[in-house]
Amino acid sequence: MAGIDMGPEQLRQYKPALTREPDFDQFWADALEESNREPLAAELTPLPYSVPGPRIYRLSLAGLGRVRLAGYYLVPPGTGPFPALVFYHGYGMDKGAIADYLMWLCQGYVVAVLDVRGQGESQDSGTSPVGGGNVAGYMAKGIESPASYYYRGVYVDTVRLVRFVQQRPEVDPVRIGVTGGSQGGGLALVAAALSGAAAVAVSEEPFLCHFQRAIDIALQGPYLELQEYLRRHPERTEATLRTLSYFDVMNLAERVQCPVRMCVGQMDDVCPPSTAAAAFNHLGGAGENVLDIYPFNRHDVWGYPASKEANIVFLQRHLHPQGAWAR
Repeated sequence: MAGIDMGPEQLRQYKPALTREPDFDQFWADALEESNREPLAAELTPLPYSVPGPRIYRLSLAGLGRVRLAGYYLVPPGTGPFPALVFYHGYGMDKGAIADYLMWLCQGYVVAVLDVRGQGESQDSGTSPVGGGNVAGYMAKGIESPASYYYRGVYVDTVRLVRFVQQRPEVDPVRIGVTGGSQGGGLALVAAALSGAAAVAVSEEPFLCHFQRAIDIALQGPYLELQEYLRRHPERTEATLRTLSYFDVMNLAERVQCPVRMCVGQMDDVCPPSTAAAAFNHLGGAGENVLDIYPFNRHDVWGYPASKEANIVFLQRHLHPQGAWAR
């Protein structure tokens, strides 16, 4: 059997101990309370587009700390209320092109997507790097404490985007799905865990899961930034792992109460499948949770045709229960 990590049966059983600190829940309660005090300050600007029918907007939203985030907001033809899909993108990437979302508009979904802070067109958080030893990228930015870590703002921003979508008059607020691949796959689970508003989540080859193992075995990609940081500063290993524990999707997973489809490539050396399985096997809720393992895929499941088709079916089942699309 192909693979660089565990086999399928091991992946389905792999459930390492959580690494939550005693104040984990309070940490996130405080972060969300801070967010709730700040206005979303959303702005929608119509964008001309070559395909007639859908309403296409440029979205500007205030992230945590009033960081301006850039995105798209797309509405299918009709009056609604429509189900909605909230998308999160991969590390160092961006929201993509409007054309990337047309297939979802055709199925009657409102689509919302933002560039992650500091990535794409969104503003940076301004979080200071660790003095005397930051490395390229975002993975070690502000890692001296959970309060200053880069991903604190990123995670809260995922919830703010869901809140914006919930409040839109053309959206059915009980039919919101969250989805993404790689970094976006991790953030989709974060949004489901911290917003409590997702009816379904699709997470493809998720990043940001089971940091301790990921740092040990990843051979490519963003986890290498953490390897390099700890190579330069081995004396900071314990403090770094403590900070990361607050942002480990594995530690948030039991808060996810909606059905989840997760897929992994068994040959993925960027986000090793065991790290994703660790989060999957801690998911909460009594809904339908599906872990699809592709034995010959690397970090390329996101966008893989077989997985795309499975996503369509899974999302339709949970967001279009009567089989009716746009109204």
